[in-house]
Parts: sequence; structure tokens; C-alpha cells
Amino acid sequence: MTELLTADSFIVRIYRMDTEDPKKLTRLVEALDGSGKRVPFTDIDELAAALNQGAGREENRIF
Repeated sequence: MTELLTADSFIVRIYRMDTEDPKKLTRLVEALDGSGKRVPFTDIDELAAALNQGAGREENRIF
């Protein structure tokens, strides 16, 4: 039997919360695996870690 590999899909959301201070943002990564869970991130390294973990890999599931 051949194993079918699929790419993980995510939505990255960035919201501006404070119009007086443009550095205050809310950032979330949402996996499109049906779980509906969201992971906050504060910088590019945390975003990369969330995306590299992959929602479809059970042993490394962060969502």
C-alpha cells in the first residue's frame, strides 16, 4: 500500500489591538485540521516553530 503525503495547512492571523501603539498586536496560527485550536505567537521564531511542528503529526502535535 502506498502512503499518501499531504501538506499541512494553516491560517496565520494578525490583529492590531491598540491603534495608539502599533507594536501591540495579537497573532495566532490556526491549523486547518478540523481541531479549531489556535496557537499564539510573538515573533517569527515562534511562528516558524508552530508551522514546522505540523498539526498532522500526532507525536509533535501542538494544536
